Amino acid sequence: EDENEDENSVLSEIFNSPDCPPLPPSPPLPPSPRPISEQQFARAVLSMKGLVGMLMQCQSNVDKLGILDTGDLAGEVEHPVYDILSFVSQELTSVDVQVVESCMNWMKDAVMTIVQLINTSG
Repeated sequence: EDENEDENSVLSEIFNSPDCPPLPPSPPLPPSPRPISEQQFARAVLSMKGLVGMLMQCQSNVDKLGILDTGDLAGEVEHPVYDILSFVSQELTSVDVQVVESCMNWMKDAVMTIVQLINTSG
């Protein structure tokens, strides 16, 4: 019986002792992104469509870079692709609101425009 008590004591010590030090407290979560209005979304979509149209007319990569550099606002506003994808995410993950068909069409068109931009190469 002493052997059984010793075994229980050893096992208790093993299983009750931490294997590693406790984890440090987790950092605070970043603030949630600001909601994107339909007007901001529409402006970003139209801007991207215009950009893609201009890039598709360019004959050289130098011309494309010139257009892209001209449109760079150096962090003054969010990137239009970010605004578009944020709006799509916001609308599709919202539990309270049913997405209107016209808005869904705009979102599809916006994503297709982003794909066109990605596929535009020299």
